Amino acid sequence: MGKVAAAGTRAWLDEIALGTMLTAIDLTAADQENISVETFASTGRPQVVGNHTHMAGISGLFDGDDDSFDEQVFANFTTDEQHYLLTALGAATEGTVCYEQEVRLKDQMRSAKQGAAFLLNFDATGAGRIVRGHILRSATVTGTGNGTGQNLGATTSGQLFMVVYRVIAITGGAITLQYHSSTDDGGGDAYSSVAALASGSLAAVGVTPKTTTSAMEAWGRITVSAMTASSATILVSAGVAPTT
Repeated sequence: MGKVAAAGTRAWLDEIALGTMLTAIDLTAADQENISVETFASTGRPQVVGNHTHMAGISGLFDGDDDSFDEQVFANFTTDEQHYLLTALGAATEGTVCYEQEVRLKDQMRSAKQGAAFLLNFDATGAGRIVRGHILRSATVTGTGNGTGQNLGATTSGQLFMVVYRVIAITGGAITLQYHSSTDDGGGDAYSSVAALASGSLAAVGVTPKTTTSAMEAWGRITVSAMTASSATILVSAGVAPTT
């Protein structure tokens, strides 16, 4: 059975790791819109299916240190932009199933009471895509080289494939990452770079999403193709997003 304990769950809001702050995550991956088309002459309650939404409820412990949980959540709540919330349920190693959400922070609650820890909870509502994918790379790197290939499943032309590059930390210089694909993990079909999914030169911490609607081969890996930084901690997710 594919059941796992929740203790290994980790989450990132943009490039900020939340694992040491969180106590619970409620992920509503798809809330289907059902539109009533009922008339006086209807039998039953006819409906048509519309679009879908997604959201996440985050429960955690307050951390007021400089650039930590409280400061980051408050700053992201006030910015007029969407953010990337990555949730890896049960584990956060390479190959782990994960959910990447484009969100805006909806609300945040700070709670204090006698005999309890100071809490900071927030809700995030979908502001774009949600992707069920895999963690393709999670490492601190010091030079160029290839990551391990993962079988993500082939896609057809028109499906939206998204890769999200996170630079968690970087020391001096820059790093360039590439998404490589193959039909058989490089056995008979050599890995090749997908130009639309290249990260470009990344010199600061942050999040860089890339998408393509081209047909994709089943296997993918992340390659550090250029690096002038002395070290960088990277986290990369990839998967297929709904197109509507």
